[in-house]
Amino acid sequence: MPPELFEAWQVILPDLEVPEAIVPALDASDWADDSNVQVTAATWWPDGSGAGISVAPHEPLAERVAMLADQLQDHEVEALWRAERSAVWPHCPNHPNTHPLRAEVRDGVAVWVCGTELISPIGELGGLD
Repeated sequence: MPPELFEAWQVILPDLEVPEAIVPALDASDWADDSNVQVTAATWWPDGSGAGISVAPHEPLAERVAMLADQLQDHEVEALWRAERSAVWPHCPNHPNTHPLRAEVRDGVAVWVCGTELISPIGELGGLD
């Protein structure tokens, strides 16, 4: 697996390892044509579905984390829906089961936000409980 992708995955993983989420298996196969533009892998979900993930290797870690978190969020929501569970991940602590948080970069840090409110650095949601 490309180290630029694995490093971002490792930051996000703690936010996926919560009871309300489904953790996909990571497949290190690189399907990109040009690893200078993007590095890739795949995720496999318990229901047998799969999805590609990618990051731009030249971007700073915070940008790669936010980019990957956004992709994983889309795939996670679909997996939760297929499992007939609440299709919200990550849950907004201010508005449970209504909307997911949004990934972005603020001041060089990948964070989860609700509207304009900073909720948590990505990878540290578990500390909010």
